[in-house]
Amino acid sequence: YYGGGVYVDASAAAQAAIVSSEVASNTANGGGGVYATSQVTLAVTGGSFYNNTGLTDGGGIYATGALSLTD
Repeated sequence: YYGGGVYVDASAAAQAAIVSSEVASNTANGGGGVYATSQVTLAVTGGSFYNNTGLTDGGGIYATGALSLTD
């Protein structure tokens, strides 16, 4: 499975945002904290990601589409 904390999927182009959120102590095969599929443009602003484990890919975030990170 993917996206231990958050899993974002879309069948067509879509946008998603995670703002000032804490994503912590999650485990998944890919995207322990967050997994976003290729159709999704993901924007992450502020917040914190910690103690997330991706067993094969991406401990904190695994995004196969566009990703924007802003502090």
